[in-house]
Amino acid sequence: MPVKLIIAPEVEQDISEAYAWYEEQKIGLGEEFLSCVDALVRSIVRMPKMYEVVFNAYRRGLTRRFPYGTFYEYKDETVAHELAHIITLAPDQVSWLELEDSDPATYYIYEYDLDTAPESYVNLFFGSFWADIYLEWSDFYYEYGIQYYGEEQLYEENEQTLYVYLDDFYDKYAERFVTEYAATSPVEDVAETFMLFVLEDKPTGNKVSDKKMRFIYEFPELIEVRDHAQEYLESIGYSYN
Repeated sequence: MPVKLIIAPEVEQDISEAYAWYEEQKIGLGEEFLSCVDALVRSIVRMPKMYEVVFNAYRRGLTRRFPYGTFYEYKDETVAHELAHIITLAPDQVSWLELEDSDPATYYIYEYDLDTAPESYVNLFFGSFWADIYLEWSDFYYEYGIQYYGEEQLYEENEQTLYVYLDDFYDKYAERFVTEYAATSPVEDVAETFMLFVLEDKPTGNKVSDKKMRFIYEFPELIEVRDHAQEYLESIGYSYN
């Protein structure tokens, strides 16, 4: 979904001052700085939930090559996205188990050490839409992401490399995903698909992303949740137009 970007005047001033300083150091260096800032901003607009929350509701994206970071807040659609996590990662859906104790016939969520139940939403979704591309995804996601969870410095060192791989993975399979962020992982794919299930009409197309949304309509209890979620979003001023 399109993201409305609002840049504070203080941020614009900081960027201008940094540009001037870099140009003084070397002609053209300021332009390189602006190019890197632009790349970061575009990545935030494309995938606003890609960067981690580091303080309260604020996320931080790091500028490549230059020692600058951007702090930002992402609102509205997050309500539906996080609701999906609450539903799909509930105790009746997953169990906290070490890999060696998990069921080899179901999807294991490495990043959270969770084993999915056979009839859980995530496991059924995974079997329908991820089984054929999972190994390709897991090869780079494990190397640059999962194994560093809990080790902040190591994770940050590999963060930008992981994003490059995720960008390429999304570009290759774009018609499979409802948003670019959905390509981050099966768990996030379920959440993003549920988000659009709440916010948009039922799709009629034949893309895999359309089939994912229709998959959620197979569960009457989730349709009921959708109705309540829409009522709440309307109460806080969300517009579906």
